[in-house]
Amino acid sequence: MSVIDEKTVWVSGAHGTYLVTFDGGNTWTPHLVSGAEDLDFRGVKAFGAEAFLLAAGPGNKSRIYHTADFGRHWELQFTNSEPNGFLDCMAFTDEKHGIVVGDPVNGRFQILRTEDGGKNWRYADTKVCQRRSRARVRLLPATPALR
Repeated sequence: MSVIDEKTVWVSGAHGTYLVTFDGGNTWTPHLVSGAEDLDFRGVKAFGAEAFLLAAGPGNKSRIYHTADFGRHWELQFTNSEPNGFLDCMAFTDEKHGIVVGDPVNGRFQILRTEDGGKNWRYADTKVCQRRSRARVRLLPATPALR
């Protein structure tokens, strides 16, 4: 869930869908990301008309999508090429800076970062996480409604 203000909220869903309300939750409109019908979205972060959706699944079913026009057009920004990978969650500090965390592969967490609004997603150095193999990572939503 991503709360923009008291009226506008985005919610991720299953089978390539997401929901948006513009009236504080009185009505919800379902939307479908074309080509993502077999994906489950586990994360959403919106900044007004701009939003990111995280599809979670094994291997290439873990993907990151982006829209800049309230979902009229979606761009696939990242597809996980690691067959054993599984992206779990994402968080953003602003429209440009985000992080995505996935399950460990070969003893290393999959951690992706962007500093340009998702134009480029780069793997972070996970050597520290590898040394602390018992560590657990969990990102919490940074929305005012959930603090």
